[in-house]
Parts: sequence; structure tokens; C-alpha cells
Amino acid sequence: MLRLVKAGLPTPHGCLLMYPCLAVDGLSSSPSYLNSIEDPMLPVSLLKMVAKAYVSEEFDCKKDPFISPIYASDDLLQKLPPIRIVVGTEDPLYDDNWKFVYKLRYSIWWLNKQH
Repeated sequence: MLRLVKAGLPTPHGCLLMYPCLAVDGLSSSPSYLNSIEDPMLPVSLLKMVAKAYVSEEFDCKKDPFISPIYASDDLLQKLPPIRIVVGTEDPLYDDNWKFVYKLRYSIWWLNKQH
């Protein structure tokens, strides 16, 4: 979606994100992450392995919103269509999803306040 916005192309009327990883480097010490350290279904060690397979450790995810959408600028976020996020309360990435929701709402609120 962000690539479509960046390219100036039309976007769908909405977007459904199912258990998204919004910050590849987000595997840190958030409460949801700590709660899942020994999770038998989705252990943090597996998440770290997948993240390492996706990008190298030297890659700065904060500089590429296409890899970690949570770091996208407000300008890009304001142009996205409505987004619905599905995430479980026990998901290790639960906190990152809520951070993204907050960022989306704040950027839209700020845009409306400016007009």
C-alpha cells in the first residue's frame, strides 16, 4: 500500500492486515514480546529467525518504511485507505500493532486539524 501511495497510483478502498509484522526490528522488549518468550506456538526465537531471513542485521529498518511500515512518515500514512488490523492479544507483535494504530489515528487527526 505504501509503495502505491509513494508512486501516486490508486489504492484499494481498504486494507486488511492479518497479524502483520509492522516493525521488522520491533523484536525488542515490549510487554507482548516478553509474554511470548516461551510461547509453544510462536516462540520469539522463531520470529527473530524469520526477521534475520528477511533482512540482514546491518539493515536499518527505521530508514525503510516499506520494510517496517510503523516508521512511515505521516505524509504517507495520511494517504492510505482505511485499514483494519487483526491481531491476537497473545501475539508477540501485539504492541507494535497498537503503536501503528495510534500513529495512523494521530496522523489523520493532525491532518484534519490543519484544514
